[in-house]
Amino acid sequence: MATGLNNLAELYRAQGRYADAEPLYKRALAIDEKALGSDHPGFATDLNNLALLYYAQGRYADAEPLYKRALAIREKALGPEHPDLATSLENYAALLRKTGRGDEAAKLEARAKAVRAKHDRENPAKQGRWAGSGLLFFSGAGVGGGVMAISSGGTLGSEASISTFSS
Repeated sequence: MATGLNNLAELYRAQGRYADAEPLYKRALAIDEKALGSDHPGFATDLNNLALLYYAQGRYADAEPLYKRALAIREKALGPEHPDLATSLENYAALLRKTGRGDEAAKLEARAKAVRAKHDRENPAKQGRWAGSGLLFFSGAGVGGGVMAISSGGTLGSEASISTFSS
């Protein structure tokens, strides 16, 4: 059920229907927290998705603690070199950059780049699947995996976003 709620909320977010999306994200978050636990990567995906909504609305103070918590959960659960951690690093870095904290953002971006480069070296068949306009790739986060979309040229910044969908 949480997956369906998350996916519908993501659709609403993409359509700019933020008021419709928020309660669905929050409900999915509550369901997954109970079902998976608050230290599960799937719960971190839910936190990330709600943070993306807040980011899209310019509610950076609301998004930041969610990005930080998702990052901490993924790092603990998946390890410091997992590609899903790079997603959290990039999303949080985009927020830092948007709020005038470029030096902090640059550190996270460099770390994410290193994680992705290491993953590409270790998984040559998947090399280059991490960036590109409108590129989709499959991610191991969450229950049953998921799909992530990178838009606006595949680079993070004021006009780009990364969206995670549970499956």
